[in-house]
Amino acid sequence: MVSRAARHGRVQCGQWHWRLVVTLAAVLVVVVAASAWVAWKAAQAASALGEARTVAAKMHTDLRHGTAPSPDDVEAATAAANRARSATRDPVYRLASHVPWVGPQLSAVATVCDGLHAVTTQAMPPVVDLVTAVDDGQLRTDDGTIDLAFLAASAPDVRTADETVERVRADLAEVRSQNLLGRLDDAVRQADEALASVGATVHQARQVTDLAPAMLGADGPRTYLVLALNNAELRPAGGIVGAAIEVTVDHGHVTLGTQLAASALATPSEPVVALSDEELATDGDRLGRYLQNATLTPDFPRSAELARARWTLETGQDVDGVVAVDAVAVATVLKAVGPVTTDDGTRLDGTTFLPAVLRDPYLGDVDPVALDTVFAQVAATVFTGLLTADLDGAQLLETLRTLVADQRVRVWSAHETEQAVLEGTTVGGAFLSAAPHDSGVFLTDTTGGKLDYYLAVRTRVDEVSCQGPGGSARVTFTATYDPPGAVADGTVFLRGVDDPGRPRGHASLLVSLYPTPGGAVGPVTVDGAPAGGQQLVRSGRTGVAVPIALAPGQTVVLVTELPVSAGRAAVWTTPTVSGGGIVVAGCP
Repeated sequence: MVSRAARHGRVQCGQWHWRLVVTLAAVLVVVVAASAWVAWKAAQAASALGEARTVAAKMHTDLRHGTAPSPDDVEAATAAANRARSATRDPVYRLASHVPWVGPQLSAVATVCDGLHAVTTQAMPPVVDLVTAVDDGQLRTDDGTIDLAFLAASAPDVRTADETVERVRADLAEVRSQNLLGRLDDAVRQADEALASVGATVHQARQVTDLAPAMLGADGPRTYLVLALNNAELRPAGGIVGAAIEVTVDHGHVTLGTQLAASALATPSEPVVALSDEELATDGDRLGRYLQNATLTPDFPRSAELARARWTLETGQDVDGVVAVDAVAVATVLKAVGPVTTDDGTRLDGTTFLPAVLRDPYLGDVDPVALDTVFAQVAATVFTGLLTADLDGAQLLETLRTLVADQRVRVWSAHETEQAVLEGTTVGGAFLSAAPHDSGVFLTDTTGGKLDYYLAVRTRVDEVSCQGPGGSARVTFTATYDPPGAVADGTVFLRGVDDPGRPRGHASLLVSLYPTPGGAVGPVTVDGAPAGGQQLVRSGRTGVAVPIALAPGQTVVLVTELPVSAGRAAVWTTPTVSGGGIVVAGCP
């Protein structure tokens, strides 16, 4: 027989077992419910993130093109960012983020949501407000000049916006260092890439609001030397210096001063600035003696230093900075500000300017000094108009964005704090001194004529390999030469000085290939055949200058390899009549 105690024990055991089962079931229900809750919240966050990213991308595109985003887009982006952050700030979600393995994945989503919320609600609004004000005409005072006080007042908020984007990107970099799931790692990477693009726009707005007031005379008059570059005779920065104009800016008001054609200046017997052994080996002393050749170097701060010294030697005047604009830039601005009439009554607009100054004069007899003087006058008038004309705000910003992207405008300041900022920008043009991750393909005309108006050139970057420290990219440079039929019978100003090694009317160029510092240029072919050239050594870069020649109607294709640095191949190019800018290809 079973004793009472035994039966009692069995009952207790059964009760304990039942309670354990109930407890485990309850825990399981809680875990399942919590998991379902967390999954639901994660789904909410993902949906809101997708919506916010879509709207934010549209807003960013608007901003890049100088158009203020619509109030509906701003409201939609803010609401989606709020929903995404709210979902990942749920107490159960936060608790689950401490669970091993799954926790870092949930935390990563939360970090992305927090970052997007910060950018959408803190970083974007000041920039949106700035662009909206420009669109509404608030950037100009009653007399039509730029409102420097308005820009200065915008600077603190835009600076905070820039710092916000930098902080968020740093947080995402920390998240990416963890072992995330493949899809999640891709999502974080995409968010970071999107932020990099947004950050570039916000950072540019910060640079403008930080620099523009002082550089446009808010603290007193500033005098600048404006160099007009002639793309018909190429140099690495875009063309020879055709003319130089003195421009004074005082509280946004522009006054034109002395204008000199570069060809009219006397040539000093010695360089105006001591040249380095590397510069002498590459360009000779012409770099420092002729104002036209100040743009032989691909580094604009050096070009500015040489031009400034040559101007001071000629006029006895010092300047606060140097600005270079090429002929295509002048034509682009003419399309925005409208036509101008020169002293001789010629009416020029955005369509007629280039043929008028780069083509037509060289087809007949030409006075180079008179032509350069007209070029200087139009360039000065046009860019004065850019500052003072009653332009649509979006049109103004889009025009400036295009010129900067194509590297058709370059700026150097004699004020150290300003130059420190400019050097790190595209408009600073500091290839040798401040672009350690970029390569270059630069063009120098060797005919001495104006045949480059008829050149169509293109630089393409592809087959990017980022494996190991020796990553590289294939660079293909294509040039097509299509001059008028009678080019061989043209004036010496058109065809250049006769050379026994070059038939009349043929074009010749030096293509200078610069790798990143410490890198190397790969084998070079021209039209499929191995090609060599002169070694270039500058600022830690060892490159090669390859000569090419083109008969009328001919196309030449040069192919080489250049190094990949910082996860991308970025190649600076010479702005020509047909195009310009930095060609970028990222790692696959």
